[in-house]
Amino acid sequence: MSRASDFFTQRPTRRRTVAVVAPLAVGLAVAAGYGARLLQVELDHDEPATAPALCWDGTQLDAVDTCPLPAGEVGLAWVFPSFLPEELTCIDELVAHPEYDRPVMWTCTVLADGQAVDVTYSQVTGETAARRFFDNLHGEDVRQVVPDSSGVGQQYLWRPDAADSAGRWELSVLVQDYPYAVTVAAPTEASLIDAYREVEIRPADEITQRP
Repeated sequence: MSRASDFFTQRPTRRRTVAVVAPLAVGLAVAAGYGARLLQVELDHDEPATAPALCWDGTQLDAVDTCPLPAGEVGLAWVFPSFLPEELTCIDELVAHPEYDRPVMWTCTVLADGQAVDVTYSQVTGETAARRFFDNLHGEDVRQVVPDSSGVGQQYLWRPDAADSAGRWELSVLVQDYPYAVTVAAPTEASLIDAYREVEIRPADEITQRP
């Protein structure tokens, strides 16, 4: 037989054993390394990257719940897109009435059904205190909980079915879980309804972050 044939038929020697085992060990090591890389790729693929949250003021943070609450005149205009503080018919109530206890409060006079209607936008000090205030103003018995424009969040709505003692028709809305409210006061029920239809309130899922 040839030397090559003898290599496969003869009893293994130490040198032959090393010659066979060494390449096998190298092959197993390479395969193990390749498998580990495949597993890491699969794990990386299973963990989608978390996109940063785009907050209402344009800042980017790691999570939506870290976005700050809208604040100030700019923040109020974000929560209520219908609030246009640059309009000449809008006044800063805290300048006119420094005794008012609200962080931000503006009243804009609009024309609805041929009547002058006052729309007051506010950032309040807290939901519980604001709810108590509006219960006293309009009556707790007329308070309702209604869905917001997205159907996800909710709002408190006070809508008396008659004019107040001064002959004014009023309604108020408080965003649930957020410190923002709007009150509409009109001389007639028709003008109240028309003015309220023009009030825009962002849904809860857009208050602290941009859609």
